[in-house]
Amino acid sequence: MDGRPTPHAELERLSDAELVAHARERFPDGAPGLRTAKLCVALIFERRRALVRTICAAKAPSPVVDDLESQVYERFVRAVYTQTAPIQNPSGLLVKMARNVIASHFEKGRGDAIPIGELPDVPAADGGLEDVGMVEAVDEILAALSPRQREVVWGRVMEGQSSAEIAERLGTTPGNVDVIFFRAMRTLREVVER
Repeated sequence: MDGRPTPHAELERLSDAELVAHARERFPDGAPGLRTAKLCVALIFERRRALVRTICAAKAPSPVVDDLESQVYERFVRAVYTQTAPIQNPSGLLVKMARNVIASHFEKGRGDAIPIGELPDVPAADGGLEDVGMVEAVDEILAALSPRQREVVWGRVMEGQSSAEIAERLGTTPGNVDVIFFRAMRTLREVVER
């Protein structure tokens, strides 16, 4: 590496799994490498934040959703920096972590609190979508949307497709895809905040 952080525009073109690999590669490179690694992790989480937040909000009371989301982020950062096995499916890993955080929250609510240091770590090898039941969880969350909105949200959030890619597949314009996505996310927020 040239000793500088990787440019943001270059990182945005990478898939989630490539961002994890790049973060791990650059992490030991001093301050510029650490800055790049942090940006990689932040980009992945921001791409999947709506999914994590929706899962947390669907199962936990709204006053604790922010805390649960933060705990998922913390666990994800730890997994990226400390695990050595490749993370091929960061979305699936985030869903699994969200479910574990929710389970820990309710376990603590019963008075049988588990100290954070004693929580079981997520396995080094992340499973596919089916292993974590992600498809079913996402279908449940997206049930409030129209079929077209579901397709747009799935493409943007789960597959990381651009508006142009989705527009081409749906036979519409990228601007229309952005409007559909915005309205779908507003609907999901309203459902979650009820």
